[in-house]
Amino acid sequence: MRKVYKILIVIICILITGTVNVFSINSISSQTAKENTPIVDTSKKIYDYADLLSESEETDLFSQIQEYINTYEMDMAVVTIEENNKLSAMAYADDFYDYNDFGIGTDKSGVLFLIDMENREMWISTTGYAISIYTDLRIDSILDYAYNKISTEDYNGCVEQFIKYAKYYANLGSSYQSTSGSQSTNGHEGYNKVQNDLSVFIKGSLIISLIVTIIYIIIGLATHTKPKKQQNANLYISSGIKLNKQLDNFVNQFVTKTRIESSSSGSSSHSSGHSSTHSGSSGRSHGGGRKKILKIGAKWKENE
Repeated sequence: MRKVYKILIVIICILITGTVNVFSINSISSQTAKENTPIVDTSKKIYDYADLLSESEETDLFSQIQEYINTYEMDMAVVTIEENNKLSAMAYADDFYDYNDFGIGTDKSGVLFLIDMENREMWISTTGYAISIYTDLRIDSILDYAYNKISTEDYNGCVEQFIKYAKYYANLGSSYQSTSGSQSTNGHEGYNKVQNDLSVFIKGSLIISLIVTIIYIIIGLATHTKPKKQQNANLYISSGIKLNKQLDNFVNQFVTKTRIESSSSGSSSHSSGHSSTHSGSSGRSHGGGRKKILKIGAKWKENE
């Protein structure tokens, strides 16, 4: 049994060391991402680093954004950049939102629209309750409307389309349904309850799985006995073996056919009924989606 205890101690040490290392790496990565994120005044809402908008356009867009925030109790920001010092447009959008502490309520609900001129794409990042509002299909739709404007160098119109359809879908409400089958009257509370319940379930499942695994290993090691090899093959044979005749009989034939659907049907790559999520460098959960900018006026040709 001493051997079993030693093995158990080694396993526990490995688990603890691995967990500490993961947390340390994540902490360093988060700090680096934060340092590479510009710190802004979150009350401005429009951050035109690529200089795509005029002052009057920014003033008008700001009013539209404030109307959205006051009506739907979710935050909104618009960012344009000429250079991206992150790994992707998604990383820039998520970090900009998280490290500047955008968002309303405990779940930091809100949406950010990024125009990344270096990577030639638009990205919508959602957080908190906004994740349930802006499903994958809805995000694709908003980006399609925005693309129609940016492709003609109408940057102001591009942002206006984003705000317009962000309002439209926010007015339709969340895809979250209450247990009674009707839409929750308080979307934020409903969404938060689902998220909290899911988080508790996942954490509990991981802990239980770890305990069960350790117990299984201990029992297996404690009860395992090494079998002894038998040198005499006759011990495994009760009677002699006789091979008299071999027949190959064709009994029947079954043929199954499966239809393979073509992937070129033109349907969206995202599911229409849910929001895909990922974790940003801060650890916060985000939804989102992108659209490549293949053409802006005569500047870029559609070569992708």
